[in-house]
Amino acid sequence: MVAIELRLKQLDRQFKQVLAPLSMSLLLGTAGCASVSYITQNYSTVSPVSVATSYDTFNVFDVPASNKLMVNSSIGAAFVSGATFNVAATPKPMFQEAAERFLIQTGRQCRIVDGYALATMQWEFRYDCSGGLATSSILPTPTAGAGPQ
Repeated sequence: MVAIELRLKQLDRQFKQVLAPLSMSLLLGTAGCASVSYITQNYSTVSPVSVATSYDTFNVFDVPASNKLMVNSSIGAAFVSGATFNVAATPKPMFQEAAERFLIQTGRQCRIVDGYALATMQWEFRYDCSGGLATSSILPTPTAGAGPQ
């Protein structure tokens, strides 16, 4: 009887540990409506390009006329980062590497000038191609199946 009561208390604690973050994510999810609208408005007509990095394979949506692109993660990258619901905790370097690699693979001499989280596991980067020389934290390496050939 005591073992059953202890197990019930343990299950109750585990349930609360799962329920609290879930309810918080639902609250945070409603705050992200503006981001969803922005993403849809700016990127819904753009076809993604897969870009492999040292972290994972990402989808890059480029809008050259605006000098900005959005980088979406795959499920694997979500696990690398801890799959958090906190946009601020999403690791920028993972996404910036994908953005830089994409620009290199497209043959453009551009540099990333700004980057910010749009939603969980989605970042937008502004880039500048006017300088003529790419400024990147990574070296170009060919990746099979990624980017235009």
